Amino acid sequence: MVSNLKYAIDVATPLNPAYGVLHAGNTDMRQVLARKHRDDGGRVLRNFVELINRVVSQYPKGEPPFKIAFENLWWESLKLTSPSEWRILEDGLEFDNWGFTLDTGHMMNTVENAFDENSAIDGVLDIVGRYPQDMVDRIGTMHLQLSTTAEYRHTFPTVDDVSVMDYGELQKRAYAHAGRIDQHRPYTSERVREIVDAVRPDYLTHELYGSLSGDRWGDVTSQRSLFP
Repeated sequence: MVSNLKYAIDVATPLNPAYGVLHAGNTDMRQVLARKHRDDGGRVLRNFVELINRVVSQYPKGEPPFKIAFENLWWESLKLTSPSEWRILEDGLEFDNWGFTLDTGHMMNTVENAFDENSAIDGVLDIVGRYPQDMVDRIGTMHLQLSTTAEYRHTFPTVDDVSVMDYGELQKRAYAHAGRIDQHRPYTSERVREIVDAVRPDYLTHELYGSLSGDRWGDVTSQRSLFP
């Protein structure tokens, strides 16, 4: 894993990117189809810190060739739902050229009552409103997408013992399950600007791919129109 991640950074370096996004999370495949996961997100995040430190220590002066922007997920590790996660990174990382990519849809997938667009937006604003300024300052990039999946997350058929399943079938169901949670839909409400204004990232990515509409460019055009 260390050599693979370093190789990915090395391949990107000649492009001189402003930043590189890295999901700071992992989930146990044995739990992926369960409603509640038993693993400790803090433990996963601390292990992740050890991994990324080993990668970056190989570069001159112990700094990566471009900023590494850690993106939140809704499963174990970095969810960005609590300043305590930021503190694990702040205390554990041995380099400074890092930040966060806040994915709004991923965060909505941690909000218990994100049944519709307004409740999902309110949930994100509530979480972000509790960030200390030092944490906000680390959010240089934002992936803007909508996921209102509370109903699905509360009602999907669970599989608590995946040991009886063929691994290929498990993997197929796990990917389909993740796709139903992570919708990447366009916003329709101008209230989305409240999220962007609360964080004021340097880079804003309309991360849409027509997951439900089948029209990725239509989705991008629709969401972009909310930012006159």
